Amino acid sequence: MLRILRRRGARATFFVVGDRIRLWPDLPAEEALLGAVGDHTWDHADLSRMPTGRALTEIDRGRRATEQALGSPVAMIRPPYGRLPPSLRPELRARHLLEVRWSADGGDYLPGTTAKQLVRRLLPMLRPGAIVLLHDTHAVTVRALPMLLDAIGKRGLRAVSVPELLRYDPPSRAQLRADDRGKACVRES
Repeated sequence: MLRILRRRGARATFFVVGDRIRLWPDLPAEEALLGAVGDHTWDHADLSRMPTGRALTEIDRGRRATEQALGSPVAMIRPPYGRLPPSLRPELRARHLLEVRWSADGGDYLPGTTAKQLVRRLLPMLRPGAIVLLHDTHAVTVRALPMLLDAIGKRGLRAVSVPELLRYDPPSRAQLRADDRGKACVRES
């Protein structure tokens, strides 16, 4: 994926699972060169299914591992499965972590998904400000990425990192107050 993004001049945000860094210790630094890197917890646990203290350990441990690999602070988190108990939000704020969700999910994790199906599912969701959920652990995602980047370009859009998106198109107050279902930063036409 990194080679494809680099060749296409595309940017991205990568959310790293901390316990996987030992397998690819140089990967977070390489990913940071193509955009931004955030925390995806220590071992991809469902934070909504554990006590607050354990959930915070998951977050903090993943963040520390990612920061150590990067050599710089991490300011974003994507909760696994998009689930975060409301009780953790003040803790994220205290840790200066921005919770990032997505607005476009093509289901690259669904069994039997082909590259064409993945792109076809994402096409109706591609619009300015969309945050696309992809997983670099699925071969189908790598096969779909060139087609997806072509589709993005044909719509006059470009792939940017979340920090770049926030600079170019910051959310309104209403969007920031929107529901907890990943729609907060999606502009409705």
